[in-house]
Amino acid sequence: MKGMADVRSRRHEFEAADALYRQAHARAEHAGLMPLAAMIDTELGMHEMRRGRFDHALRQLEHARRACADLGQPHYLALTEEKLADTYLELNLLPEALALYERSLATYEAAGLATDRAWALSQHGRALTLLGRHEAATQALAQAEAAFVEEGNPVGAALVHTWQAELALARRDWPLAARHASAAQPALQTAQHTSGWLHACALHAEALRGAGEHEPALRIARTAIATAEALRIAPAQRRLRMLLGLLARDRGDDGEARRAFEAVVDSIESQRGMLPGEEFRAAFLGHNLLPYHELVRASLAAGGPPAAQQALRWLERGRARALAVSLDASKNDVEAIDATQRELGQMQRRLDDCYRALSRAPGQDDERDPGALLAEVQRIEAALLEADRRSVQGGAARAGTGAAFDLDTLHRALGEHSALVEYFSIDDELHACIVVGGTVEAVPLSISLPQTRALIEPLRFQIDTLRHGARLTHRSADLQARVLHHLRPLHECLWAPFAARLDERRAVVVPHGVLHHLPFAALHDGARHEIERRELCQAPSAAVLLRCLQRSDARFERALVLGHADERLPQVGAEVHAVAARFAQARTLHGEHASAAALRAGVASAVDVVHIACHAQFRHDSPRFSALHLADGAFTVLDAARLRLSGGLVTLSACDTGVSAVMPGDELVGLTHGFISAGATRVLASLWAVQDDTTAPFMRGFYDRLLAGSPPADALRATQIEALRTHPHPYFWAGFVLHGGW
Repeated sequence: MKGMADVRSRRHEFEAADALYRQAHARAEHAGLMPLAAMIDTELGMHEMRRGRFDHALRQLEHARRACADLGQPHYLALTEEKLADTYLELNLLPEALALYERSLATYEAAGLATDRAWALSQHGRALTLLGRHEAATQALAQAEAAFVEEGNPVGAALVHTWQAELALARRDWPLAARHASAAQPALQTAQHTSGWLHACALHAEALRGAGEHEPALRIARTAIATAEALRIAPAQRRLRMLLGLLARDRGDDGEARRAFEAVVDSIESQRGMLPGEEFRAAFLGHNLLPYHELVRASLAAGGPPAAQQALRWLERGRARALAVSLDASKNDVEAIDATQRELGQMQRRLDDCYRALSRAPGQDDERDPGALLAEVQRIEAALLEADRRSVQGGAARAGTGAAFDLDTLHRALGEHSALVEYFSIDDELHACIVVGGTVEAVPLSISLPQTRALIEPLRFQIDTLRHGARLTHRSADLQARVLHHLRPLHECLWAPFAARLDERRAVVVPHGVLHHLPFAALHDGARHEIERRELCQAPSAAVLLRCLQRSDARFERALVLGHADERLPQVGAEVHAVAARFAQARTLHGEHASAAALRAGVASAVDVVHIACHAQFRHDSPRFSALHLADGAFTVLDAARLRLSGGLVTLSACDTGVSAVMPGDELVGLTHGFISAGATRVLASLWAVQDDTTAPFMRGFYDRLLAGSPPADALRATQIEALRTHPHPYFWAGFVLHGGW
């Protein structure tokens, strides 16, 4: 019966397969055949994936994985994790999929399971292709093809041809891609492997389009999409509609192209909103940004103010959406995480022990090998991420895609005194969308993303020269001249083209790509820094800005102030007590009392301000483990996102706390993002390593102004201007950036 259900599912006869799976599962449980019941659960997960119901697939596969783990049979667990990897692959969680494939492959090889190994090897090759590791992918796919040919499996061999077509497309080898895709189709069609056949057709048509053969590409795409629509196969429909839209654009039919792209976006958003957790939503959208980019392009091509408004709407539908959705989500995600808090806590304690051991100097009472410790850190971090991912996979369905972005609401929020500057790119050429005085204007900039990166990298190098030598007073004039040498052309290219439209209004900047690493306050027009002209703050998107403004509270009465440091940060104690003294109601946690547990307990009492002074580290290799170093260990991005904050201001008075990894769709992974996701409406954080002796007086000045009635953005501006009068180099005053509302 299970075999019949599998066949019906692969033919996309979903209702019939549902009934057969239910019957098979009930009989297996009644007979006490728990391994078979677990395998049926696994196939049910794949059944849901074929339907394009990824949220159901993730829950079902996680349920099956737990059942297989309880059985203590490695083969069944490997099979389930391989299918989970297939789902991760479809959702663009590529490193995570690769790790699961490699784990399953090791089990199959140890047990001598040639057929299972061949299937896993083919998907492993596909994951390597999508990760850009083309040579390794070529080898893996060749091995899989040889194994399938040897065992006489035409369907397996045909699917390998499909993945080889993907690899050829990635290398822009259009003729080879077309040959592989064409070779795959007959066997898949004969076997009624519909999703595989549709994928091969889409790849064939894409290869023909790449080669300039538009008419045959159009014929193949139209034939395939008729089948995809008849069987309601959402992933195939999206890919084929996207292709049809691009073909329509190629021949100048803008109306048909726009309709196709809009249909693709609607399909993406209906599915994205049902995915559990930010990581899944961000990865899924990051793999599906092309229709948004095409709609922005089409909107701008129409010209005029209405076109700019429409372009902004499409920009917002594809930007930082995972964060925007999480801010509107129910408590289900948090409750699912709470259910596994004990498991996560145990792993975190082991990880903190390894961190402490690695930080000790040689000979300091720890004989463990540093290489072995580092390997253990990597293993535990991977396990923590997997456990965190699974904690949301097993939860109830999440509904919704987040509140729609409303331009009229944005205009009212900005009013007459604020403007929005939202950067974006089309084919690597930078543009800025300016929202000011009830109008929207799209401004093309005379610089590309690669050119911008080439300017920002030496600027950051010049700023970082003071990271370990902030007392180079004998070279202060020279260092100041060098940094201005880079800030002036950046101002000319990125700000001057629309500066007159802003007048002296407050500006909310929504950066894009490498611009997330630029200190906008320090931009210099040859006479003044930009912060001397206006208040500045940043937001991941206009939609997130609106959520922050709608939830913000102007009261700053109750504070939680934490400080933990060592001899390298001698001023932290004075900073903590000075900040706390400025509030009528403040709880101070210093030294060994400044723990993660105390932070969680402290924010539970609904404070208005959280101030944390400590060491911090941004992890380029694993951004979710960027951390504040508190008394009981590392407080990571994952920990920050699990807090329940009721708005207010969070100040991260530590090094690199405002640095984030920038993912597709300008999704950010870093401490700032974690605290906003937890509910903070404003986060003050640093773009680089800050100096202990200058940060303490900076914070005192900021809070004096804040508690005197200045809004946070105004208090930050006045404090930065005061600091630059004494220490003109931007290193000393431009590092702190206000994220969220003003």
